[in-house]
Amino acid sequence: MKRDIRVFACGFLAAGILMLSVTGFAEGTLRQILVAVNSVNIKVNGRTATADNFVYEGRTYVQVRDICNMLGKDLIWDFNTKTASINDKTGGQTSGADGIGIDQPAGRLPNVTSTTSRQAPSSADVIIPLTAAMPDKSAFNAEISLKELIRGDEALNRIKAANPSNDSPETGNEYILAKFSFKLIGASDQNIQYSLSDSDFILVSSDGKDYGAPGVAVPPPGISAKLYAGASNEGWVAFEVSKDDKQPLIVYGKDANGKGGVWFNANAYGSQANINISTVNGLLQFLNYNYSTLTTAAGDTKFSFEIVENKFISWPYDYWIKVKFDPQFFIKVKYGNEYTQDQRDQAVRQIKNFQESLGRMMTAALPQKKLIGGYNIKTDPFPNMSQGLLNSQYFTWTNYDIPADSVQNKYDAASPSTFRWYPDYDNTF
Repeated sequence: MKRDIRVFACGFLAAGILMLSVTGFAEGTLRQILVAVNSVNIKVNGRTATADNFVYEGRTYVQVRDICNMLGKDLIWDFNTKTASINDKTGGQTSGADGIGIDQPAGRLPNVTSTTSRQAPSSADVIIPLTAAMPDKSAFNAEISLKELIRGDEALNRIKAANPSNDSPETGNEYILAKFSFKLIGASDQNIQYSLSDSDFILVSSDGKDYGAPGVAVPPPGISAKLYAGASNEGWVAFEVSKDDKQPLIVYGKDANGKGGVWFNANAYGSQANINISTVNGLLQFLNYNYSTLTTAAGDTKFSFEIVENKFISWPYDYWIKVKFDPQFFIKVKYGNEYTQDQRDQAVRQIKNFQESLGRMMTAALPQKKLIGGYNIKTDPFPNMSQGLLNSQYFTWTNYDIPADSVQNKYDAASPSTFRWYPDYDNTF
């Protein structure tokens, strides 16, 4: 039989240490077998770990990905050669399938810091500078960005196409595929490589719990690579998420205590992919599903939406997406003495990042539509003085160039382009 580690590693347990003996099925052979599922308790260095397994003909089979997670190794799948490589991880400490900390060789795991945080994650297509300091005193500067996010049926189809042996997600879950771009700008020692690993990307639920690695091969190219200063890589990372989790986050390079790292919004179409967002009603449904709540350093807040569909040539847009906010919450963020200045500043960044995420998502989802959006509401700040309603708007954006005032037919003069801020008429936050 041909030796193959593409799907399973089989092994036995002795004295609390997992020993691997790799085998497999002949390529191209499919057969139905009866197995005992999850009948083996697995321990790593005496500590119980969780990994799906089955026993067949006296041998225990465990997914290679789970083995790597438990032993603190990197698994790199080469789609072209159909080879799974198990390498030493980039050091420090990692979490196994059930969150158990597993010691790894010291001096390798980077301590990654950036301007993002769990409370203020980045949106897609934003280049985030990061620094990575190693316990051995070496240091790296890099840039990372989230380029593309796919969720639901399309993600499953791509994962199955990458390797037909990939499992479907568990009942109630679905896959996310995220494409990242990473460039290593500099290193304290030009002869040291930086190890970029997909296992350092973790999906965190909207209520703050780490998801486990799904253990599937991703479509090529994968993100894992070893880089010298000046090199870059772009590739996919796969995650499995609950269908009910509307706003998960992705973090790269957080430490064993959950600190640091680069954080990204990971909210995508999800199970709402069948919504026709080219209609006003469908767009409202999508926004209410994905963007109705936000958690900030100053507490939680909710939003509602109004879509103005343009019917005049004197305006350049197709849709004006008005995000209706709670004015009392914004006032509390701006002036509330119950928060420190750092908390208020952080909340403002979170509010801005939330709007940017929405704007970039709409720009990508409706590439033929000219859009303007932002926080916008009419309020009566002095109801006893008969001053009438005042318009308040913050963090306005468009996806088109603003035509000159002299142009009468502004609608035909504007064409959809890329996301950009449009602060000309914004109030100061």
